[in-house]
Amino acid sequence: MSIWTAGMKGSHHLTHIINGRKKYDGRVCKGKYRQMISGDMIRFVERDEGWGIVCRILSVHIFEDFPGMIRCKGLQNMLPDIDDFDQGVKIYRAFPGANGVGMYGVAAIELEFDTLIYPDQL
Repeated sequence: MSIWTAGMKGSHHLTHIINGRKKYDGRVCKGKYRQMISGDMIRFVERDEGWGIVCRILSVHIFEDFPGMIRCKGLQNMLPDIDDFDQGVKIYRAFPGANGVGMYGVAAIELEFDTLIYPDQL
């Protein structure tokens, strides 16, 4: 089992993972995201607000692009605050590194909340 660390912009995303509304996190599938497997742990850190969470990775599914990932996994499972499919795709395409999707694809990482991380643990 590996333990990975990733940034997460916006504490509302972390809150949605904690309460089970955000079931998947989407990332460009390169580097560590290509190596993650079921059973690994991932630590999401919201540095601007000084806290984070640890989640168990339940599964990792690879897709060619963001629209395919969102269609398959469901917009509400990925971006619970967003109701418009095109807006959801636009949000993902604005991510750092999103221009690499054509080369690497995208990963839908299925998550299960495990632990809160407080500022003194970052």
